Amino acid sequence: MKTRLISIILAAAMLIPTALLTSCGETVSYSADIAVSDLAACADAALTESDKYTDISESYITNRMEIDLSAIEDYAVKINVIDEYGIFKAPSDDDVEAIKETVETYLGRRVEEWMPEYMPEEFPKVENAEVKVFGRYVVYAILSEDAKTDVFTAIENTLLGK
Repeated sequence: MKTRLISIILAAAMLIPTALLTSCGETVSYSADIAVSDLAACADAALTESDKYTDISESYITNRMEIDLSAIEDYAVKINVIDEYGIFKAPSDDDVEAIKETVETYLGRRVEEWMPEYMPEEFPKVENAEVKVFGRYVVYAILSEDAKTDVFTAIENTLLGK
């Protein structure tokens, strides 16, 4: 009896905060009509030495990154040695998860293929790379923690119209 009562109390304790957060939570609505080039410009503005980043070609994205661009509406990928970010716009809401999974697979390969003797001080950036979804936009960053936060914030604020 005591076990059942404790289980009920614990279940209620977990459900109440969830219900409160859900009922008070705000639905975020990201714009879906901003050009990826404009978002890349916002990301560049958030980075120091953004002029050192190179736009990556379609063939690199298709062959090296193994990302099928025919399933993507618009994209931008920029690299500066190890530092890297990419923005992919899904053609519809239904396509977002597949693009996110593809990018996560790419980032996983980057970790697996890392050669420890090559710039070991840079490995944490690769190891801690992140993917975020903002509506129909999938954004990834292989950057220092501060730069990553700045890039994600700049892109999110732009998509929220801030």
